[in-house]
Amino acid sequence: MGRVLAKFCDARFALVVGGLSSQLQEAELRTRPEIVIATPGRILDLLRNAQSVRAAAPTAASHACAHPAN
Repeated sequence: MGRVLAKFCDARFALVVGGLSSQLQEAELRTRPEIVIATPGRILDLLRNAQSVRAAAPTAASHACAHPAN
């Protein structure tokens, strides 16, 4: 979905979900993408436990959207 949207805008996306390499996701978040698509558990884990992600994280998000699990 991010690739489709990226065709129409200049935004960078990051996918942050469990089951994928947390080290690769940390590196991707350090690039400060404009849009992050994440599961709550993985993003909280990275924000709590990865110093480099905490340092790169903005102090506030301009928008947030949460979807409850089905």
